[in-house]
Amino acid sequence: MASVLLFFCVMAGYTSCSTSSPWVLQEQDSFNEFSSLYASQRLVYTPKNTFSGIGIEIIKSDKGYITYLNIFSGILPAHTRDVKKIVVTMKTEAGETSFVADRLQGGQKIRLTEEAEKSLHKSLSSGEELSIAFGRYNENFPDIMVRYKYFFPDSFNP
Repeated sequence: MASVLLFFCVMAGYTSCSTSSPWVLQEQDSFNEFSSLYASQRLVYTPKNTFSGIGIEIIKSDKGYITYLNIFSGILPAHTRDVKKIVVTMKTEAGETSFVADRLQGGQKIRLTEEAEKSLHKSLSSGEELSIAFGRYNENFPDIMVRYKYFFPDSFNP
């Protein structure tokens, strides 16, 4: 009995001290009648604070990339001229960039334009610190992408 109790105490101490990355890579290989192999990858960042943080979802397939920014509470603030748009600000060591992106139905997901997507991918893969903000939502992405650098095309890497 004492050894079982000791085991659980050690495991509780071990798991409470371990840290997990907010980045998760999911890979899918599947066969279908149209293609011998359809491979895709999905890289997801879960924010530290789901009330005011911003998540990233990047889907990579044979057709290219699709990048989304997600929030987990409330509704995204709309652009003043178009309720289906939102202004997103990205800050890096090189400076600040703002762009207009599409708000998706439901108001908690943004699909980035190709230009904004390339800028985000370049910032993440280069390892520079990055901050994204819109409305009350804000997230800082420190230099933690080194292990997923291969996920991005060579043209994005400096």
